[in-house]
Amino acid sequence: MMCATDAAWLAGFFDGEGSLCKYFAGRNKKYITWVFTIANTNLPSLVYCNKITGVGKPRVKIKSTAKRKTCYEWRVASQNDMVSVCQQILPYLTIKKDRVQKFLNNWKPF
Repeated sequence: MMCATDAAWLAGFFDGEGSLCKYFAGRNKKYITWVFTIANTNLPSLVYCNKITGVGKPRVKIKSTAKRKTCYEWRVASQNDMVSVCQQILPYLTIKKDRVQKFLNNWKPF
């Protein structure tokens, strides 16, 4: 469980850099799954996301080139972990509040 300060920080970071996407998975694409991600070039920020939530994992999304910095991504794929994170940051969200609320309203436990 995040403290209010950490939940507010994560909400702001997610509002600016994150996404919550719905995918159709499985054979014949008949199962709905969601993925919660935040992408950034600052790895310590994404490590902090993992530290305060205890879920997800930072990984390299795009490797650096001569003209581009390495981009990292913190990804939460576990549906139960996503619900927990979303419920904690929801009161502090502004830009993506509707999207997160839609996810929480439509989520059904397996």
